[in-house]
Amino acid sequence: MKRHGPIDNFFKESTYNAAVESLTSDESDSVVTTSVVSNIPHVDVSNMNDEAEKSAESNLSEAIVIDGEEQNDVISSISNVDGCLWCQKAPIPMMNHTKGMNPSAEWMEIKVGFEPLDSGAANFKQQCTTKLSMLRGKIAKHLFSEAHKSSEAVFKAKKSNSITQQMLANKSAKHQTSTKKVIHVAYNIAKMNRPYSDLSDHIICYQQNGINMSGILVSDKSCASMISSISSDMRGVLVGHIIQNQSKISVMIDESSTVSNEEGLVIHLRACVDDISTTLFLDLVHLKTADAKSIVDCLIQTLSNHGFDHSYLKRHLICFASDGASVMTGPTSGVGRLLLDRFPDIILWHCSNQKLELAVGDAIEEVGGGISSFKIFVTSLHSLYSQSPKMQEEVKHLVAHFKSHPNDTKFQGFVATLTSQNFVINLGIMLDALEEVSRLSLLLQNRDVSLVTANSLIDQTIKAMRGYIDVPVSSRKGEKAANSQKHSDEYFELLSQVSLLDPCLWPANYEEVPRFGEVSIESLCDRFRVDVDVKEQIINGFRLYKAMGGKTSNTSLKNLQNMVKCIPVSTAECERGFSLMNTIITSKKNRLNIKQVSGLMVVNIVGPPIHLFNPTEKLAEKRSPCSQ
Repeated sequence: MKRHGPIDNFFKESTYNAAVESLTSDESDSVVTTSVVSNIPHVDVSNMNDEAEKSAESNLSEAIVIDGEEQNDVISSISNVDGCLWCQKAPIPMMNHTKGMNPSAEWMEIKVGFEPLDSGAANFKQQCTTKLSMLRGKIAKHLFSEAHKSSEAVFKAKKSNSITQQMLANKSAKHQTSTKKVIHVAYNIAKMNRPYSDLSDHIICYQQNGINMSGILVSDKSCASMISSISSDMRGVLVGHIIQNQSKISVMIDESSTVSNEEGLVIHLRACVDDISTTLFLDLVHLKTADAKSIVDCLIQTLSNHGFDHSYLKRHLICFASDGASVMTGPTSGVGRLLLDRFPDIILWHCSNQKLELAVGDAIEEVGGGISSFKIFVTSLHSLYSQSPKMQEEVKHLVAHFKSHPNDTKFQGFVATLTSQNFVINLGIMLDALEEVSRLSLLLQNRDVSLVTANSLIDQTIKAMRGYIDVPVSSRKGEKAANSQKHSDEYFELLSQVSLLDPCLWPANYEEVPRFGEVSIESLCDRFRVDVDVKEQIINGFRLYKAMGGKTSNTSLKNLQNMVKCIPVSTAECERGFSLMNTIITSKKNRLNIKQVSGLMVVNIVGPPIHLFNPTEKLAEKRSPCSQ
């Protein structure tokens, strides 16, 4: 601040320098200085006489400390006026205008002060002393007023409450840290398929090693609750990401009985997120009855509970896949038929692996004699060599064991069968055929296989198996072929539309064909219920794709390609789910209900590895004892 005259020569005491500086300043935009009042004697000034007031002023003159940093801010000085910070920050709302309880506006608005003094005046020192005394008197009366005391009480209460809140926040943060550690242990138990009761043993072990994990209830029930919260959060993140991206989805279901003889329906979703096709486990739910209507109602209700309401399914559900059970694929009242009534444009898909199994069964039935003789031979061997461990050991050296009993007609018959030319030829053909079928089955179970790729794999397997025979194979005729003709036509129609997205399957003269593939692409967009404006973008993108020779895909066409990736080829993922379910429900965990098993399956299928799992703040806060 700018000073006028030799003020420091008149006032050597540091307690007065800043006050005089404030009184003698003529700058309107000077910085804020704070007068800190402490150790003020508690004097009742309501009936204060002149002598007592002078005594209070004298005491205040020794108590004012300018710009103190270790005291509490009370009196604020801006430019050359003063005010009370407590009354300003903690005003008392006056409802009944009680006498003495209404803070002064000039103290609240920092308007207490005097005009600047003329440093050149002859009585400048006397004026300074007089005005300082008057100012100290005003400060004394205000500090001992009931209004200021009430403001002080409110201000200190707010500060105390802030400290309490900070203490609670620190305590909550401490509990959240220990809760995160316990949640991590519970996650490890779920990943390793251990009983819930192992939690307390793990915590004791960690505490013995010096890791603080106290402050939370540790029991089998708390472990189950934590795993349930973890699985709910994981499932919510996955479903939320699908809904946020407005991804097309396919539903895969299968029903079976658990180890505890409860009817369960396992539900998987297939969606394309970030241009990657992904099969996700959604839920395992209890079925009251296993009829088609109950399955459909349970499926729709479960999807709705997880955020896929009817309007979303109407626009984004493109396929329903299941095995070949009659309750699923019945032409009049199966689950697929009932879903088709609600969502007319969806694709009904029969699991390719199950179709392959049915095809092998039909082939064995048609072959007849050769397979029957082989089955009889294997059955006889099993009945003979499964009677004792000694016989099971001798089966490793089958022919030598047969020859060691030359007088036994049974063994001689086995030798004659094994060494016959027809048996060896049939056995070789069966081995080659089953190797091809097994290879195809494993490839179709791949999570990333697409519809076009699956069809190509089937064609290659058929060509390979035809190479093992010398005579052409006649196609089957009859009722089964007639019944499947409609499904075959629908399959090849869908396949022809999808194949247009793979330039390797285009004819050599595709450039000479007017509007090559555009009609099929339009039909595919209608099947997937694509909006009109998006449909136009996809058509234009396909034209550009053809112009580039299928070398570079654009964003518009990639959207259609992602929709095609959502069509599941196999429901093997559901079978994997049931296998995992039977692994989770063991003799030590035979009292798990369907909901708990579903949570454990979510953790095992979609949960990250243990070293990458990090409990969220929200999850730790939800499980923390402070929040509870």
